[in-house]
Amino acid sequence: MAKKKDNSGHDHSSHKVTTIDLLKEYLRLKINKMNPVKKPLVNTNVSMIDSLPKEHVNHIAIVLDGKVQEILRAQNRLAALLLSEPEFINFDPATTKVELDYLYSNGEFTKEETEE
Repeated sequence: MAKKKDNSGHDHSSHKVTTIDLLKEYLRLKINKMNPVKKPLVNTNVSMIDSLPKEHVNHIAIVLDGKVQEILRAQNRLAALLLSEPEFINFDPATTKVELDYLYSNGEFTKEETEE
C-alpha cells in the first residue's frame, strides 16, 4: 500500500508525530507569519506621474520681440506669479542673501522688519 502524502510532503499513513515534526511545522508557521507575502505599496504597472493627482497645468509662451522664445508649463501658483508682470533680479547667492519675503529696493535685498 502506498503512503499518502499531502501538499507539504508529510506522511500521514502513520499516526506517529515526532518532536522534530512538530518543531518543523511550528517554525514553518512562524516564518510564514513573520514574512507574509505583501502587496506592494506602489503599483508598478502605472507610472508615478500618471498616479499623481491631476492638477490644472497652465501653458505660458515667453515672447520676446513678437516671437515665441520658450513655452513653460506651470501649476497655478507659479503661473499667477509669472503672469503678474514681476521684476526679475539677477543675484549671486555667494555674495547676496535672498529669502522669501525679503524686500527689494534701490538695488538691495533686505529682510522685512517685523513689528513686535
